[in-house]
Amino acid sequence: MILLRNLVLARGGRVLLEQVNLQLHPGQKVGVVGANGCGKSSLFALLRGELHQEAGDLELPPDWVIAHVGQETPALPQPAIDYVLDGDAELRQVERELAAAEAAHDGERLALLHERMEHIGGYGARARAAALLSGLGFADAEFDQPVAQFSGGWRVRLNLARALMCRSDLLLDEPTNHLDLEMRHALTLALQEYEGAVVLVSHDRHLLRTTADALYLAADGRVQPFDGDLDAYRDWLAASRNAQTAAASDGRKEARRRSRAQEAAQRQAALESRRALQKEVQQLEQKLESWQAEQRLLESRLADPTLYGAQDKGPLQDLLRRQAQLLAAIEQAEERWLEIHSQLESEP
Repeated sequence: MILLRNLVLARGGRVLLEQVNLQLHPGQKVGVVGANGCGKSSLFALLRGELHQEAGDLELPPDWVIAHVGQETPALPQPAIDYVLDGDAELRQVERELAAAEAAHDGERLALLHERMEHIGGYGARARAAALLSGLGFADAEFDQPVAQFSGGWRVRLNLARALMCRSDLLLDEPTNHLDLEMRHALTLALQEYEGAVVLVSHDRHLLRTTADALYLAADGRVQPFDGDLDAYRDWLAASRNAQTAAASDGRKEARRRSRAQEAAQRQAALESRRALQKEVQQLEQKLESWQAEQRLLESRLADPTLYGAQDKGPLQDLLRRQAQLLAAIEQAEERWLEIHSQLESEP
């Protein structure tokens, strides 16, 4: 189990996080939510050993292996499947030691290394790497293509496969906010099937909803368990932004008294704009409520086993098509909802 208790994290004399409390059990998958710049990436750096706490406790099992999905991939001439295999550092180390033992004709050492290779599943490693690539949408003919030939989106998939290739106990992932639907689906499946613990930093509500067992909130220099689901987080976010807007308004009262006439027109225009945005928020929330109710109904209908045994697959295909449409509509509405609240926060 990983335990962070009353932990303080600083960099260059500046406190990044001053009260971090996080508990992660083997196999548990948690999502970390919060605004950009609130310290989520610094938390990852701490867990990877790149930063060290100023105070507090960090208990990390010494035998745990931590894998991290890289955000950047250089344009390497290395074949894609070899790039993925490099994710298993122990495998590569044993391969190098085998080559050295063979060159030295050290039979006793070779026997020990072959036993170790068998123990870590090294002889099936290439097949496992190929299966990971296939699951992420790569064709067999692309396995031996150089990494440099793939676009940025496909290199992100290579990074995910490389991280999953590592026989790790903890996976850290901070996916970009611009994943296409196919990559989002592949990432969701990969995280669901991963047997170790996961810490996922994302603004993607669908990804968090389908993969995270619990939520942690990074805000005001703290990382604490969030007692609620994503809908509760959305409500918390709206309340927090409203409170910030109110505080900013109080700070401007004296200035408004000195220039009431000039600011009257501006306030009126801002009020009309705010009302329009608030109305749109209400409409979005009504749509979301309706779509989510329909989504629950679809899920109950899709749970009927007779639907899959019927010769006529038309009804099943219609339900799946509608389900995909609903997921896309809900995602688009939620993104617009967050965009509007961000705009409301920035308005005076």
